Amino acid sequence: MQTTQGLIDNAGGLLATGGDLSFDTQGRNFRSAGGTLVAGGALSIRSADLDNTGGHLIGTGRVNVQASAVTNTDGEISSQGDVGVTSQSLLNAGQGKLVAGGALGIDNAAMLSSSGTLSSGTDIVLNSASMDNAGKLQSGGGLAVNASQSLSNTGQILAAGAAQVNAGTFQQSAGATLGAGSDLTITVQGAASNLAGSTIFSQGSLTLDAASLRNDGAGISATKSLSVTVAGGLSNQAGHIQTRDVLAVSAASVDNSGGTVLASQTLDLTAATGVVNRAGQMASGAALRLQTTGTLDNTDGQIGSQSAGLTLRAAGLSNDGKGVVAARTDLDIAVQSALTNAGSISSGATTTLSAGNLSNSGTLQSASLLNVTVAQRLTNRGQIVANGDSTLHAGSLAQDSGALLASQGKLNVHVDGALSNSGVSVIQSQGVLQITAASLANDGSQIASAGTLNLNATSTLSNRSGDIRSATDLSATAAQIDNTQGHITSAGALNLQSSGSLSTAGGTLIAGGTAQFRADVLDNTAGSISIGQSLDLQARQLRNNAAGTIVAGADANIVAAQLDNSSGVLASRQVLTVQSDSLNNAGGRLQSLGDA
Repeated sequence: MQTTQGLIDNAGGLLATGGDLSFDTQGRNFRSAGGTLVAGGALSIRSADLDNTGGHLIGTGRVNVQASAVTNTDGEISSQGDVGVTSQSLLNAGQGKLVAGGALGIDNAAMLSSSGTLSSGTDIVLNSASMDNAGKLQSGGGLAVNASQSLSNTGQILAAGAAQVNAGTFQQSAGATLGAGSDLTITVQGAASNLAGSTIFSQGSLTLDAASLRNDGAGISATKSLSVTVAGGLSNQAGHIQTRDVLAVSAASVDNSGGTVLASQTLDLTAATGVVNRAGQMASGAALRLQTTGTLDNTDGQIGSQSAGLTLRAAGLSNDGKGVVAARTDLDIAVQSALTNAGSISSGATTTLSAGNLSNSGTLQSASLLNVTVAQRLTNRGQIVANGDSTLHAGSLAQDSGALLASQGKLNVHVDGALSNSGVSVIQSQGVLQITAASLANDGSQIASAGTLNLNATSTLSNRSGDIRSATDLSATAAQIDNTQGHITSAGALNLQSSGSLSTAGGTLIAGGTAQFRADVLDNTAGSISIGQSLDLQARQLRNNAAGTIVAGADANIVAAQLDNSSGVLASRQVLTVQSDSLNNAGGRLQSLGDA
């Protein structure tokens, strides 16, 4: 049957045929509100406006509708085969249904609004300038949605197969869902937002490109690879971006405050201007690489790789509060300017860290080797420790407030400027400890080594009320050595070299083995020098007065142009040799159990 006429009004009516039906209103409207029109074959309608409110337009074969405006509020347009709709505007409100047993194709020039159902047994191709979906858009196969201006979804957009979504802008909220049973590609020329408990998911890979993206309080997930590329800012506050595979995120800036960015495999995150991960989590099952030319704020956040290494590049890094940066294997951090750490930075293997400035009041730890390079100032009020060898190079180093710098292996510390170890702080090594600095202050603190200890200071080495000790040999070289009320102890040999003064007034110098001292002035006023084996002391001036004691367990060789031993003790258990142009021994004692 074919009907061609002007205005068609099937409101409340019934029109059925076992064959094809074709209507062309020749520019007039088609009304089927509350009516039923059934074709046993194909159904074709061409009209100005089509009103199918509460009506039924049903075909067994292909159903094709061409109209300026299509209203399908609480209506049904369906076919066991394909359905095609071409319109300027389409309203599918209420319980409205556009259902195809085969493919569903919609070409809509302006606004498509649907709170009903759009579904197909196979593919759906939907083109519209704008689309507002508060209902269900579901395909049994592939899905292609093209909204050149805007796409708003507060309902469900689902594909059993692969899906492609292209939009000028994209907004999803109110717990909405956009998902695909296979790969999902989303391309948004402008802003994209996925908010308020909404979900974007793919059972395959997922690719999302947008000018900007907000995923606050919402979720984006993929079973396979997930790629998020944003030209501007990416906000994932209290949101979730995760995949069981590899994850790549690229944006101008990333705000993951309270959010999670997770990958079961590798995670690559690049942000041009900065990353905020305050109380957030960024984690990977394999390698994790994070890079930004701005600042990374990980205050109270977590950044970690569970089974591989972690590489971090940033202009600045704040790991304050309970912040955690952790790698299962190697950790490589390079920060151009300031790095502050009040939390924990650790690795299961080697840690390599470089920064312009480093302020540590937390824990910096390596299960193996530790390499730290700071171009300017390193301030440590926390712990910097390694289970293997450690190398530290800084412009200046200040330790206080009970700080700890320790290595279970060798420790090599090189400071271009001043090194200050104060406030009952500790520098220690279970292996060889080498410290080189322009100046070294260990006042009231401790430097200790289970192996050989070597100290080199261009200017002053100050150990006032401090403790410097080695379980084997100890050597120190400086222009000035001040051990006033301090303790320098070596279980093996002790070698102190000063081009200026060496003061141990009220302090102690102890060696279990031999000792060699060189200084212009050696001041042991009220001090104690106890050497287990032979002693070789040379100074222009030696002050051993006011109950000062110098005792050697073997030979003692003392060379001093001026020697003040008033009320002092200078003794050896074997040969004592004293060479002096001027000797004051008033109330003092020179004693040898061998030759003198």
